[in-house]
Amino acid sequence: MSPWGNRADYVARFKSLSNTTLPELPTPPKDLTVQLTDKFNLTWDDLPPLAQRALLWDSGYVLGSGNAWIQVRLPCTSSRFMADIAFTQVFPGTTKQCTGGTRGVTYDATALSLKATCALYIKSLDLTVSNASVYSQDGLPDDAVPEPRVFLHTATDNSVIPAIHTTPRDQYPEPSADKCPSVNGAAMTIPCAVLAFENDPEFCFPQRSTVMTDWLKSISQLPRSPKPTTPVPTPTTINVSAPTTVPTTAPLPSPTSESDVVPVRSTTVAPTSLEADNPPPSRTTLHLGLGIGGGVLFVCLVAFFVHSWYRRRRWRQHMLAHNWNQPQYPQSAHHGLMPTPSKKKNAHSDYDTVVSPLQSLDPPRLAAQHTLNYSIGPSESSDPSVASDMPPLTRLEPLGHLKLALESLEWDKLLDDALPAVEIYYGQYLHYHPVAIKLMRVDRAQDHDVVASFVQEILWMSRLNHPGIVGFMGFAWDEFTLSPSSLMAVTEFYPQGSLPAFLSSNRDLDWGLKGPLALYVASALYYLHSINIVHRNLTSQSVWMDWPQAKLNPLNISATHAGAITSAAHVAPEIVRSAAPTSMASDIYALGCILCEIDSHTAPTTRPKLSDKCPDAIFRLVLECLDADPRRRPTAKQVVEALDIFVDGENVGGFV
Repeated sequence: MSPWGNRADYVARFKSLSNTTLPELPTPPKDLTVQLTDKFNLTWDDLPPLAQRALLWDSGYVLGSGNAWIQVRLPCTSSRFMADIAFTQVFPGTTKQCTGGTRGVTYDATALSLKATCALYIKSLDLTVSNASVYSQDGLPDDAVPEPRVFLHTATDNSVIPAIHTTPRDQYPEPSADKCPSVNGAAMTIPCAVLAFENDPEFCFPQRSTVMTDWLKSISQLPRSPKPTTPVPTPTTINVSAPTTVPTTAPLPSPTSESDVVPVRSTTVAPTSLEADNPPPSRTTLHLGLGIGGGVLFVCLVAFFVHSWYRRRRWRQHMLAHNWNQPQYPQSAHHGLMPTPSKKKNAHSDYDTVVSPLQSLDPPRLAAQHTLNYSIGPSESSDPSVASDMPPLTRLEPLGHLKLALESLEWDKLLDDALPAVEIYYGQYLHYHPVAIKLMRVDRAQDHDVVASFVQEILWMSRLNHPGIVGFMGFAWDEFTLSPSSLMAVTEFYPQGSLPAFLSSNRDLDWGLKGPLALYVASALYYLHSINIVHRNLTSQSVWMDWPQAKLNPLNISATHAGAITSAAHVAPEIVRSAAPTSMASDIYALGCILCEIDSHTAPTTRPKLSDKCPDAIFRLVLECLDADPRRRPTAKQVVEALDIFVDGENVGGFV
């Protein structure tokens, strides 16, 4: 068997080869060419073809369909070296022994995904489906050059597994999974897991290997022949009586990336005797040129404003759409240390003058243990405590793909303990990613109805997919003690804080900026109502800032009718009068209170007030939301439509 049979160390393999004629690669990813220049003072063309392939592999780049580069992710808890991603475990399926190694024939997709040593985010990628083996050891000859490429494999249950095939192009097509290659040995095939969302904190980008770094350093120290460049003209007098000989040179190759482009420096040439043949432009020509230039500038400005209006219009249409029932793929940009907010010195727009306050949070100090306090999640129209006779935690089994390791979570700073049965903490996932964690109080976790409600909230959160709702990352619980009190829900954390803190720090905001914020909140609520989820705990504290956006935190959604509302000012009058159950109409009342707070920058009371500067359209909208009769309140869709008209700069004449 090949010495590389169970080792994906293609950097060492490429380095051991020499004098190999290879086809040209597609344009490399820009980040690689930038790193080459910044760290090693090299361009892509300075690298030999084998070194180019080694660097791409070492950085996790493999080709997909259409010669597009896809970057592989590795478990953050692994070595994070591409050399170590070969599948060395027992293959979960039927195998076939071939010359040079073993090949997978059939497989258990779930078990294979759990054992995978790599992962790929394949959403929106049009990958080719392969019927070849999803797993194979390396049996290629030592002088063969592997060519990593991603294909999709479909299991008998229609689940999909991406795999990295390393078959050289002259050996395609590959044999089907149940057959051995007829020539040479099989190339290595490495099955990978599918990433649920692009910035999955469990998977990290590969890190540069020492072998690759040393190779690049040695290449940078080699003498490099100067590349042909256009000679810079020097001041001279041209003798028009003598012919000028222009040396013939081969045309320069097209650059393969932006880093290869050599800018042409503008040069001043001394006056020559030819200037007499080139008089300066006339005044008429100059005026004509200025007129044409001004016209072009005017057309460009008009095109810019039309494009800006069109993008703004499409964004509103996007927010009004309610086809959000696909699995969620949250993308968090809030990793690492939280910077101190400050106003920009030279504001280019109203948005630049806004300060987004950060919550002052100390780094968590407690790692996950079996006896700590715990927290909560999303909602619907019926009380989940009687929705199913099934044991509550059993209902989470279909969400295995969202289950997080308890040991990967840390939490210490309490964010919210207003609800009687749960608490919300600030924490970190894998010591690096800021998260919010909802836990049940230990004393309430013994109550079957409380646990059932929390499980229902997690089930609802797993369905949410809307740009106005904080991304749900998953759930965790202690499988050792099997204690319901260890159950927790985890979402992204936004360090800019809640809406009240934001409004307190930005008291000069006008409704030109506050209108889109209100529209974000209303659109998120409309989305919840469109899938029959009643929030039941809608307050300004449940709105988190990601300026210039506002997002509803799903951890504040409650699945119980009783004791859900944490702010007396947001309680609808019908609930106060007759203890009526919470409803979509009571959510609208709470939304009206939030609009009052956005307008006045002060916390609402049991008698919400609006400022003297409140626009008439917002004033009328709030009055309808706060109507004492829940039957006369607008729906969430009508509120979104009214706010959309307001943000567009038109007058609100009622609900459409």
